[in-house]
Amino acid sequence: MKLNESRALVRDAKRTSRALGGTLYREVVDPNTGERTIKPVWHHGIPATFGVASTENAIASLTGAAGVVLLYISAKNKVKSAYGEKKKRDANIKTALWTGGISAVCFASLLPWRLPAPQGTGASGSRPQM
Repeated sequence: MKLNESRALVRDAKRTSRALGGTLYREVVDPNTGERTIKPVWHHGIPATFGVASTENAIASLTGAAGVVLLYISAKNKVKSAYGEKKKRDANIKTALWTGGISAVCFASLLPWRLPAPQGTGASGSRPQM
């Protein structure tokens, strides 16, 4: 039994590691065999393969593109803050800091992380039955 559980965990880890990004998951127990597996509920991140178009993949791609654009705007405002009158320099520095921070949040959301899904949420939106 322990060998089957360990094989299932390794198989599940390989399947989950293919998808880069954040994943909300739920631990599911098969009532027939008692095997515990991890079922992804929601994923936010760039997938390993781009074969399937989905809303989650589109949102992740837009998040990455927004992070790149915001990083460019931040760098541009940082350069602009080197010259001009003091009021404009301060405004450019603030804009550079804000856009750089938001860009960092965009990129951090695409990093690989896993969190357990809160109770009451499921892939179909219903409560899990125990």
